[in-house]
Amino acid sequence: MFRILGEPEVQCGSDSITLLFNARNPFSGKIFVKVSDCVMMGNMKLNHRFTVKHESCGVRRQREVNGVVIISTVIVSFHSIFITKVDRAYRLSCFYVEGTKRVQQQLDVAALTTQLLESQTQLPICRYDILSDGPNGIPVKYGRIGEMVFHKWTCVSELIDVYCMRVHSCTVYDGQGGSAVTVIDVNGCSVDSIILQNIDYLDDMTAGKLAQVFKFADRATLYFNCQIQLTIKDKQYGCSLSTIGVCSSLSIIIGLTRTFSLHELYMANHPLKETRYFFFIQR
Repeated sequence: MFRILGEPEVQCGSDSITLLFNARNPFSGKIFVKVSDCVMMGNMKLNHRFTVKHESCGVRRQREVNGVVIISTVIVSFHSIFITKVDRAYRLSCFYVEGTKRVQQQLDVAALTTQLLESQTQLPICRYDILSDGPNGIPVKYGRIGEMVFHKWTCVSELIDVYCMRVHSCTVYDGQGGSAVTVIDVNGCSVDSIILQNIDYLDDMTAGKLAQVFKFADRATLYFNCQIQLTIKDKQYGCSLSTIGVCSSLSIIIGLTRTFSLHELYMANHPLKETRYFFFIQR
């Protein structure tokens, strides 16, 4: 029986992603990147290494708050021509952290030495859910074009009554190199009310909107990319629960991405090795 022994290993290089795996039997199939021409044929060995360059093979690059995520879907097929049930699909993901270091020098002349005491609180944890039947519905994974679903953004903080949240800069793209389409602008306002209307704020840390399921005409996958802005709550005026953009010097930008995918026969039989939210759209 053809199969892979254990869990494959992913190596993140400076300019590439590498998949390493051990086959139970001499491997004579092929390894390839989904929706690309990058293919490597098996050489009858047990140990295999398949490397994908960041700038080739349709590798997807996604900007995060403090770094960049490089993503590629690799198929391991044990037959050189056909796809069978023993084949496997792996989504390789490498996160490259970007750090900023500040160096400063200061000389103070004073009668007493001042000691600097600093404390950093835990940032709120934010999530993005697609729900049925409104803000209290259950997460959905399947839907049809035209069905109503509820987009919900929630942030939870250990500190009470400290932060305000605002959803803005939401785009939709196909993940295959097509141009991103803006649906919510930098001010948090709707650009296309047919796709997604102005977001409602249920409280200081919860926002959402009811919308219809849709897709690109010629693509099987949608990627929604939104940003959440966290600002320190004004003690006098509180949070502005409206769709008018609010600017603040005390802000933190958090990137959230949610993936939606059409139901494909191959991917239904060969689930990706990734903990990720998939929303299948059917006509």
